[in-house]
Amino acid sequence: MDTSIGTLSNHHALVFHISDPNGVVYNELSNNLNWKHATEEEFHEAIEEILEKEKDTHNNMVSHILNADRTTAMPTDLDRAMDWIQGILEQAAAKAVLECRICSKSKPWWTPELTMAYKDLRTARDHLHRWMRDFHIPSILLAKRVSALRKHTLKLVKKTKGEFYQKKVEEVDPQNIWSYRKWTLNSRTYML
Repeated sequence: MDTSIGTLSNHHALVFHISDPNGVVYNELSNNLNWKHATEEEFHEAIEEILEKEKDTHNNMVSHILNADRTTAMPTDLDRAMDWIQGILEQAAAKAVLECRICSKSKPWWTPELTMAYKDLRTARDHLHRWMRDFHIPSILLAKRVSALRKHTLKLVKKTKGEFYQKKVEEVDPQNIWSYRKWTLNSRTYML
């Protein structure tokens, strides 16, 4: 079970290893889809619809490669079958699962680049904490890495926020200036 894939959710994803365990391929759609509100029925219907469209390929894969009576298969055939299955699952997910939408409480300036920077920082901190727990001696190298990532992340937040608010200020004109005034009334208001 890979707990790092479940972004913005309390759910996790299973990752299956075929052949080399160091070469894991993650589903790129998992970060922008709202899996929490997905229904099994809609996902199942989407898969059935896609399989109906690709009936010939599906029948060929099942009868020649993924057959229960087959005991051996070439690695290239298995790779091709797994790529096809991954494509079917990605298409079904894109069709049946809603995209994550920013709610009124979300920070409007947040970007995927900031998400990755914070993820890298959390990973480095976890490594440092594990090192401290296992060896009871601080690692100067890991501490410097965490410090550098923290500085980078904070600079990135400052730069991203600055660019976002600079753009908003440049959009102000005499007709919409009062809608921007609410920024000064409440520090938690991000609505524009």
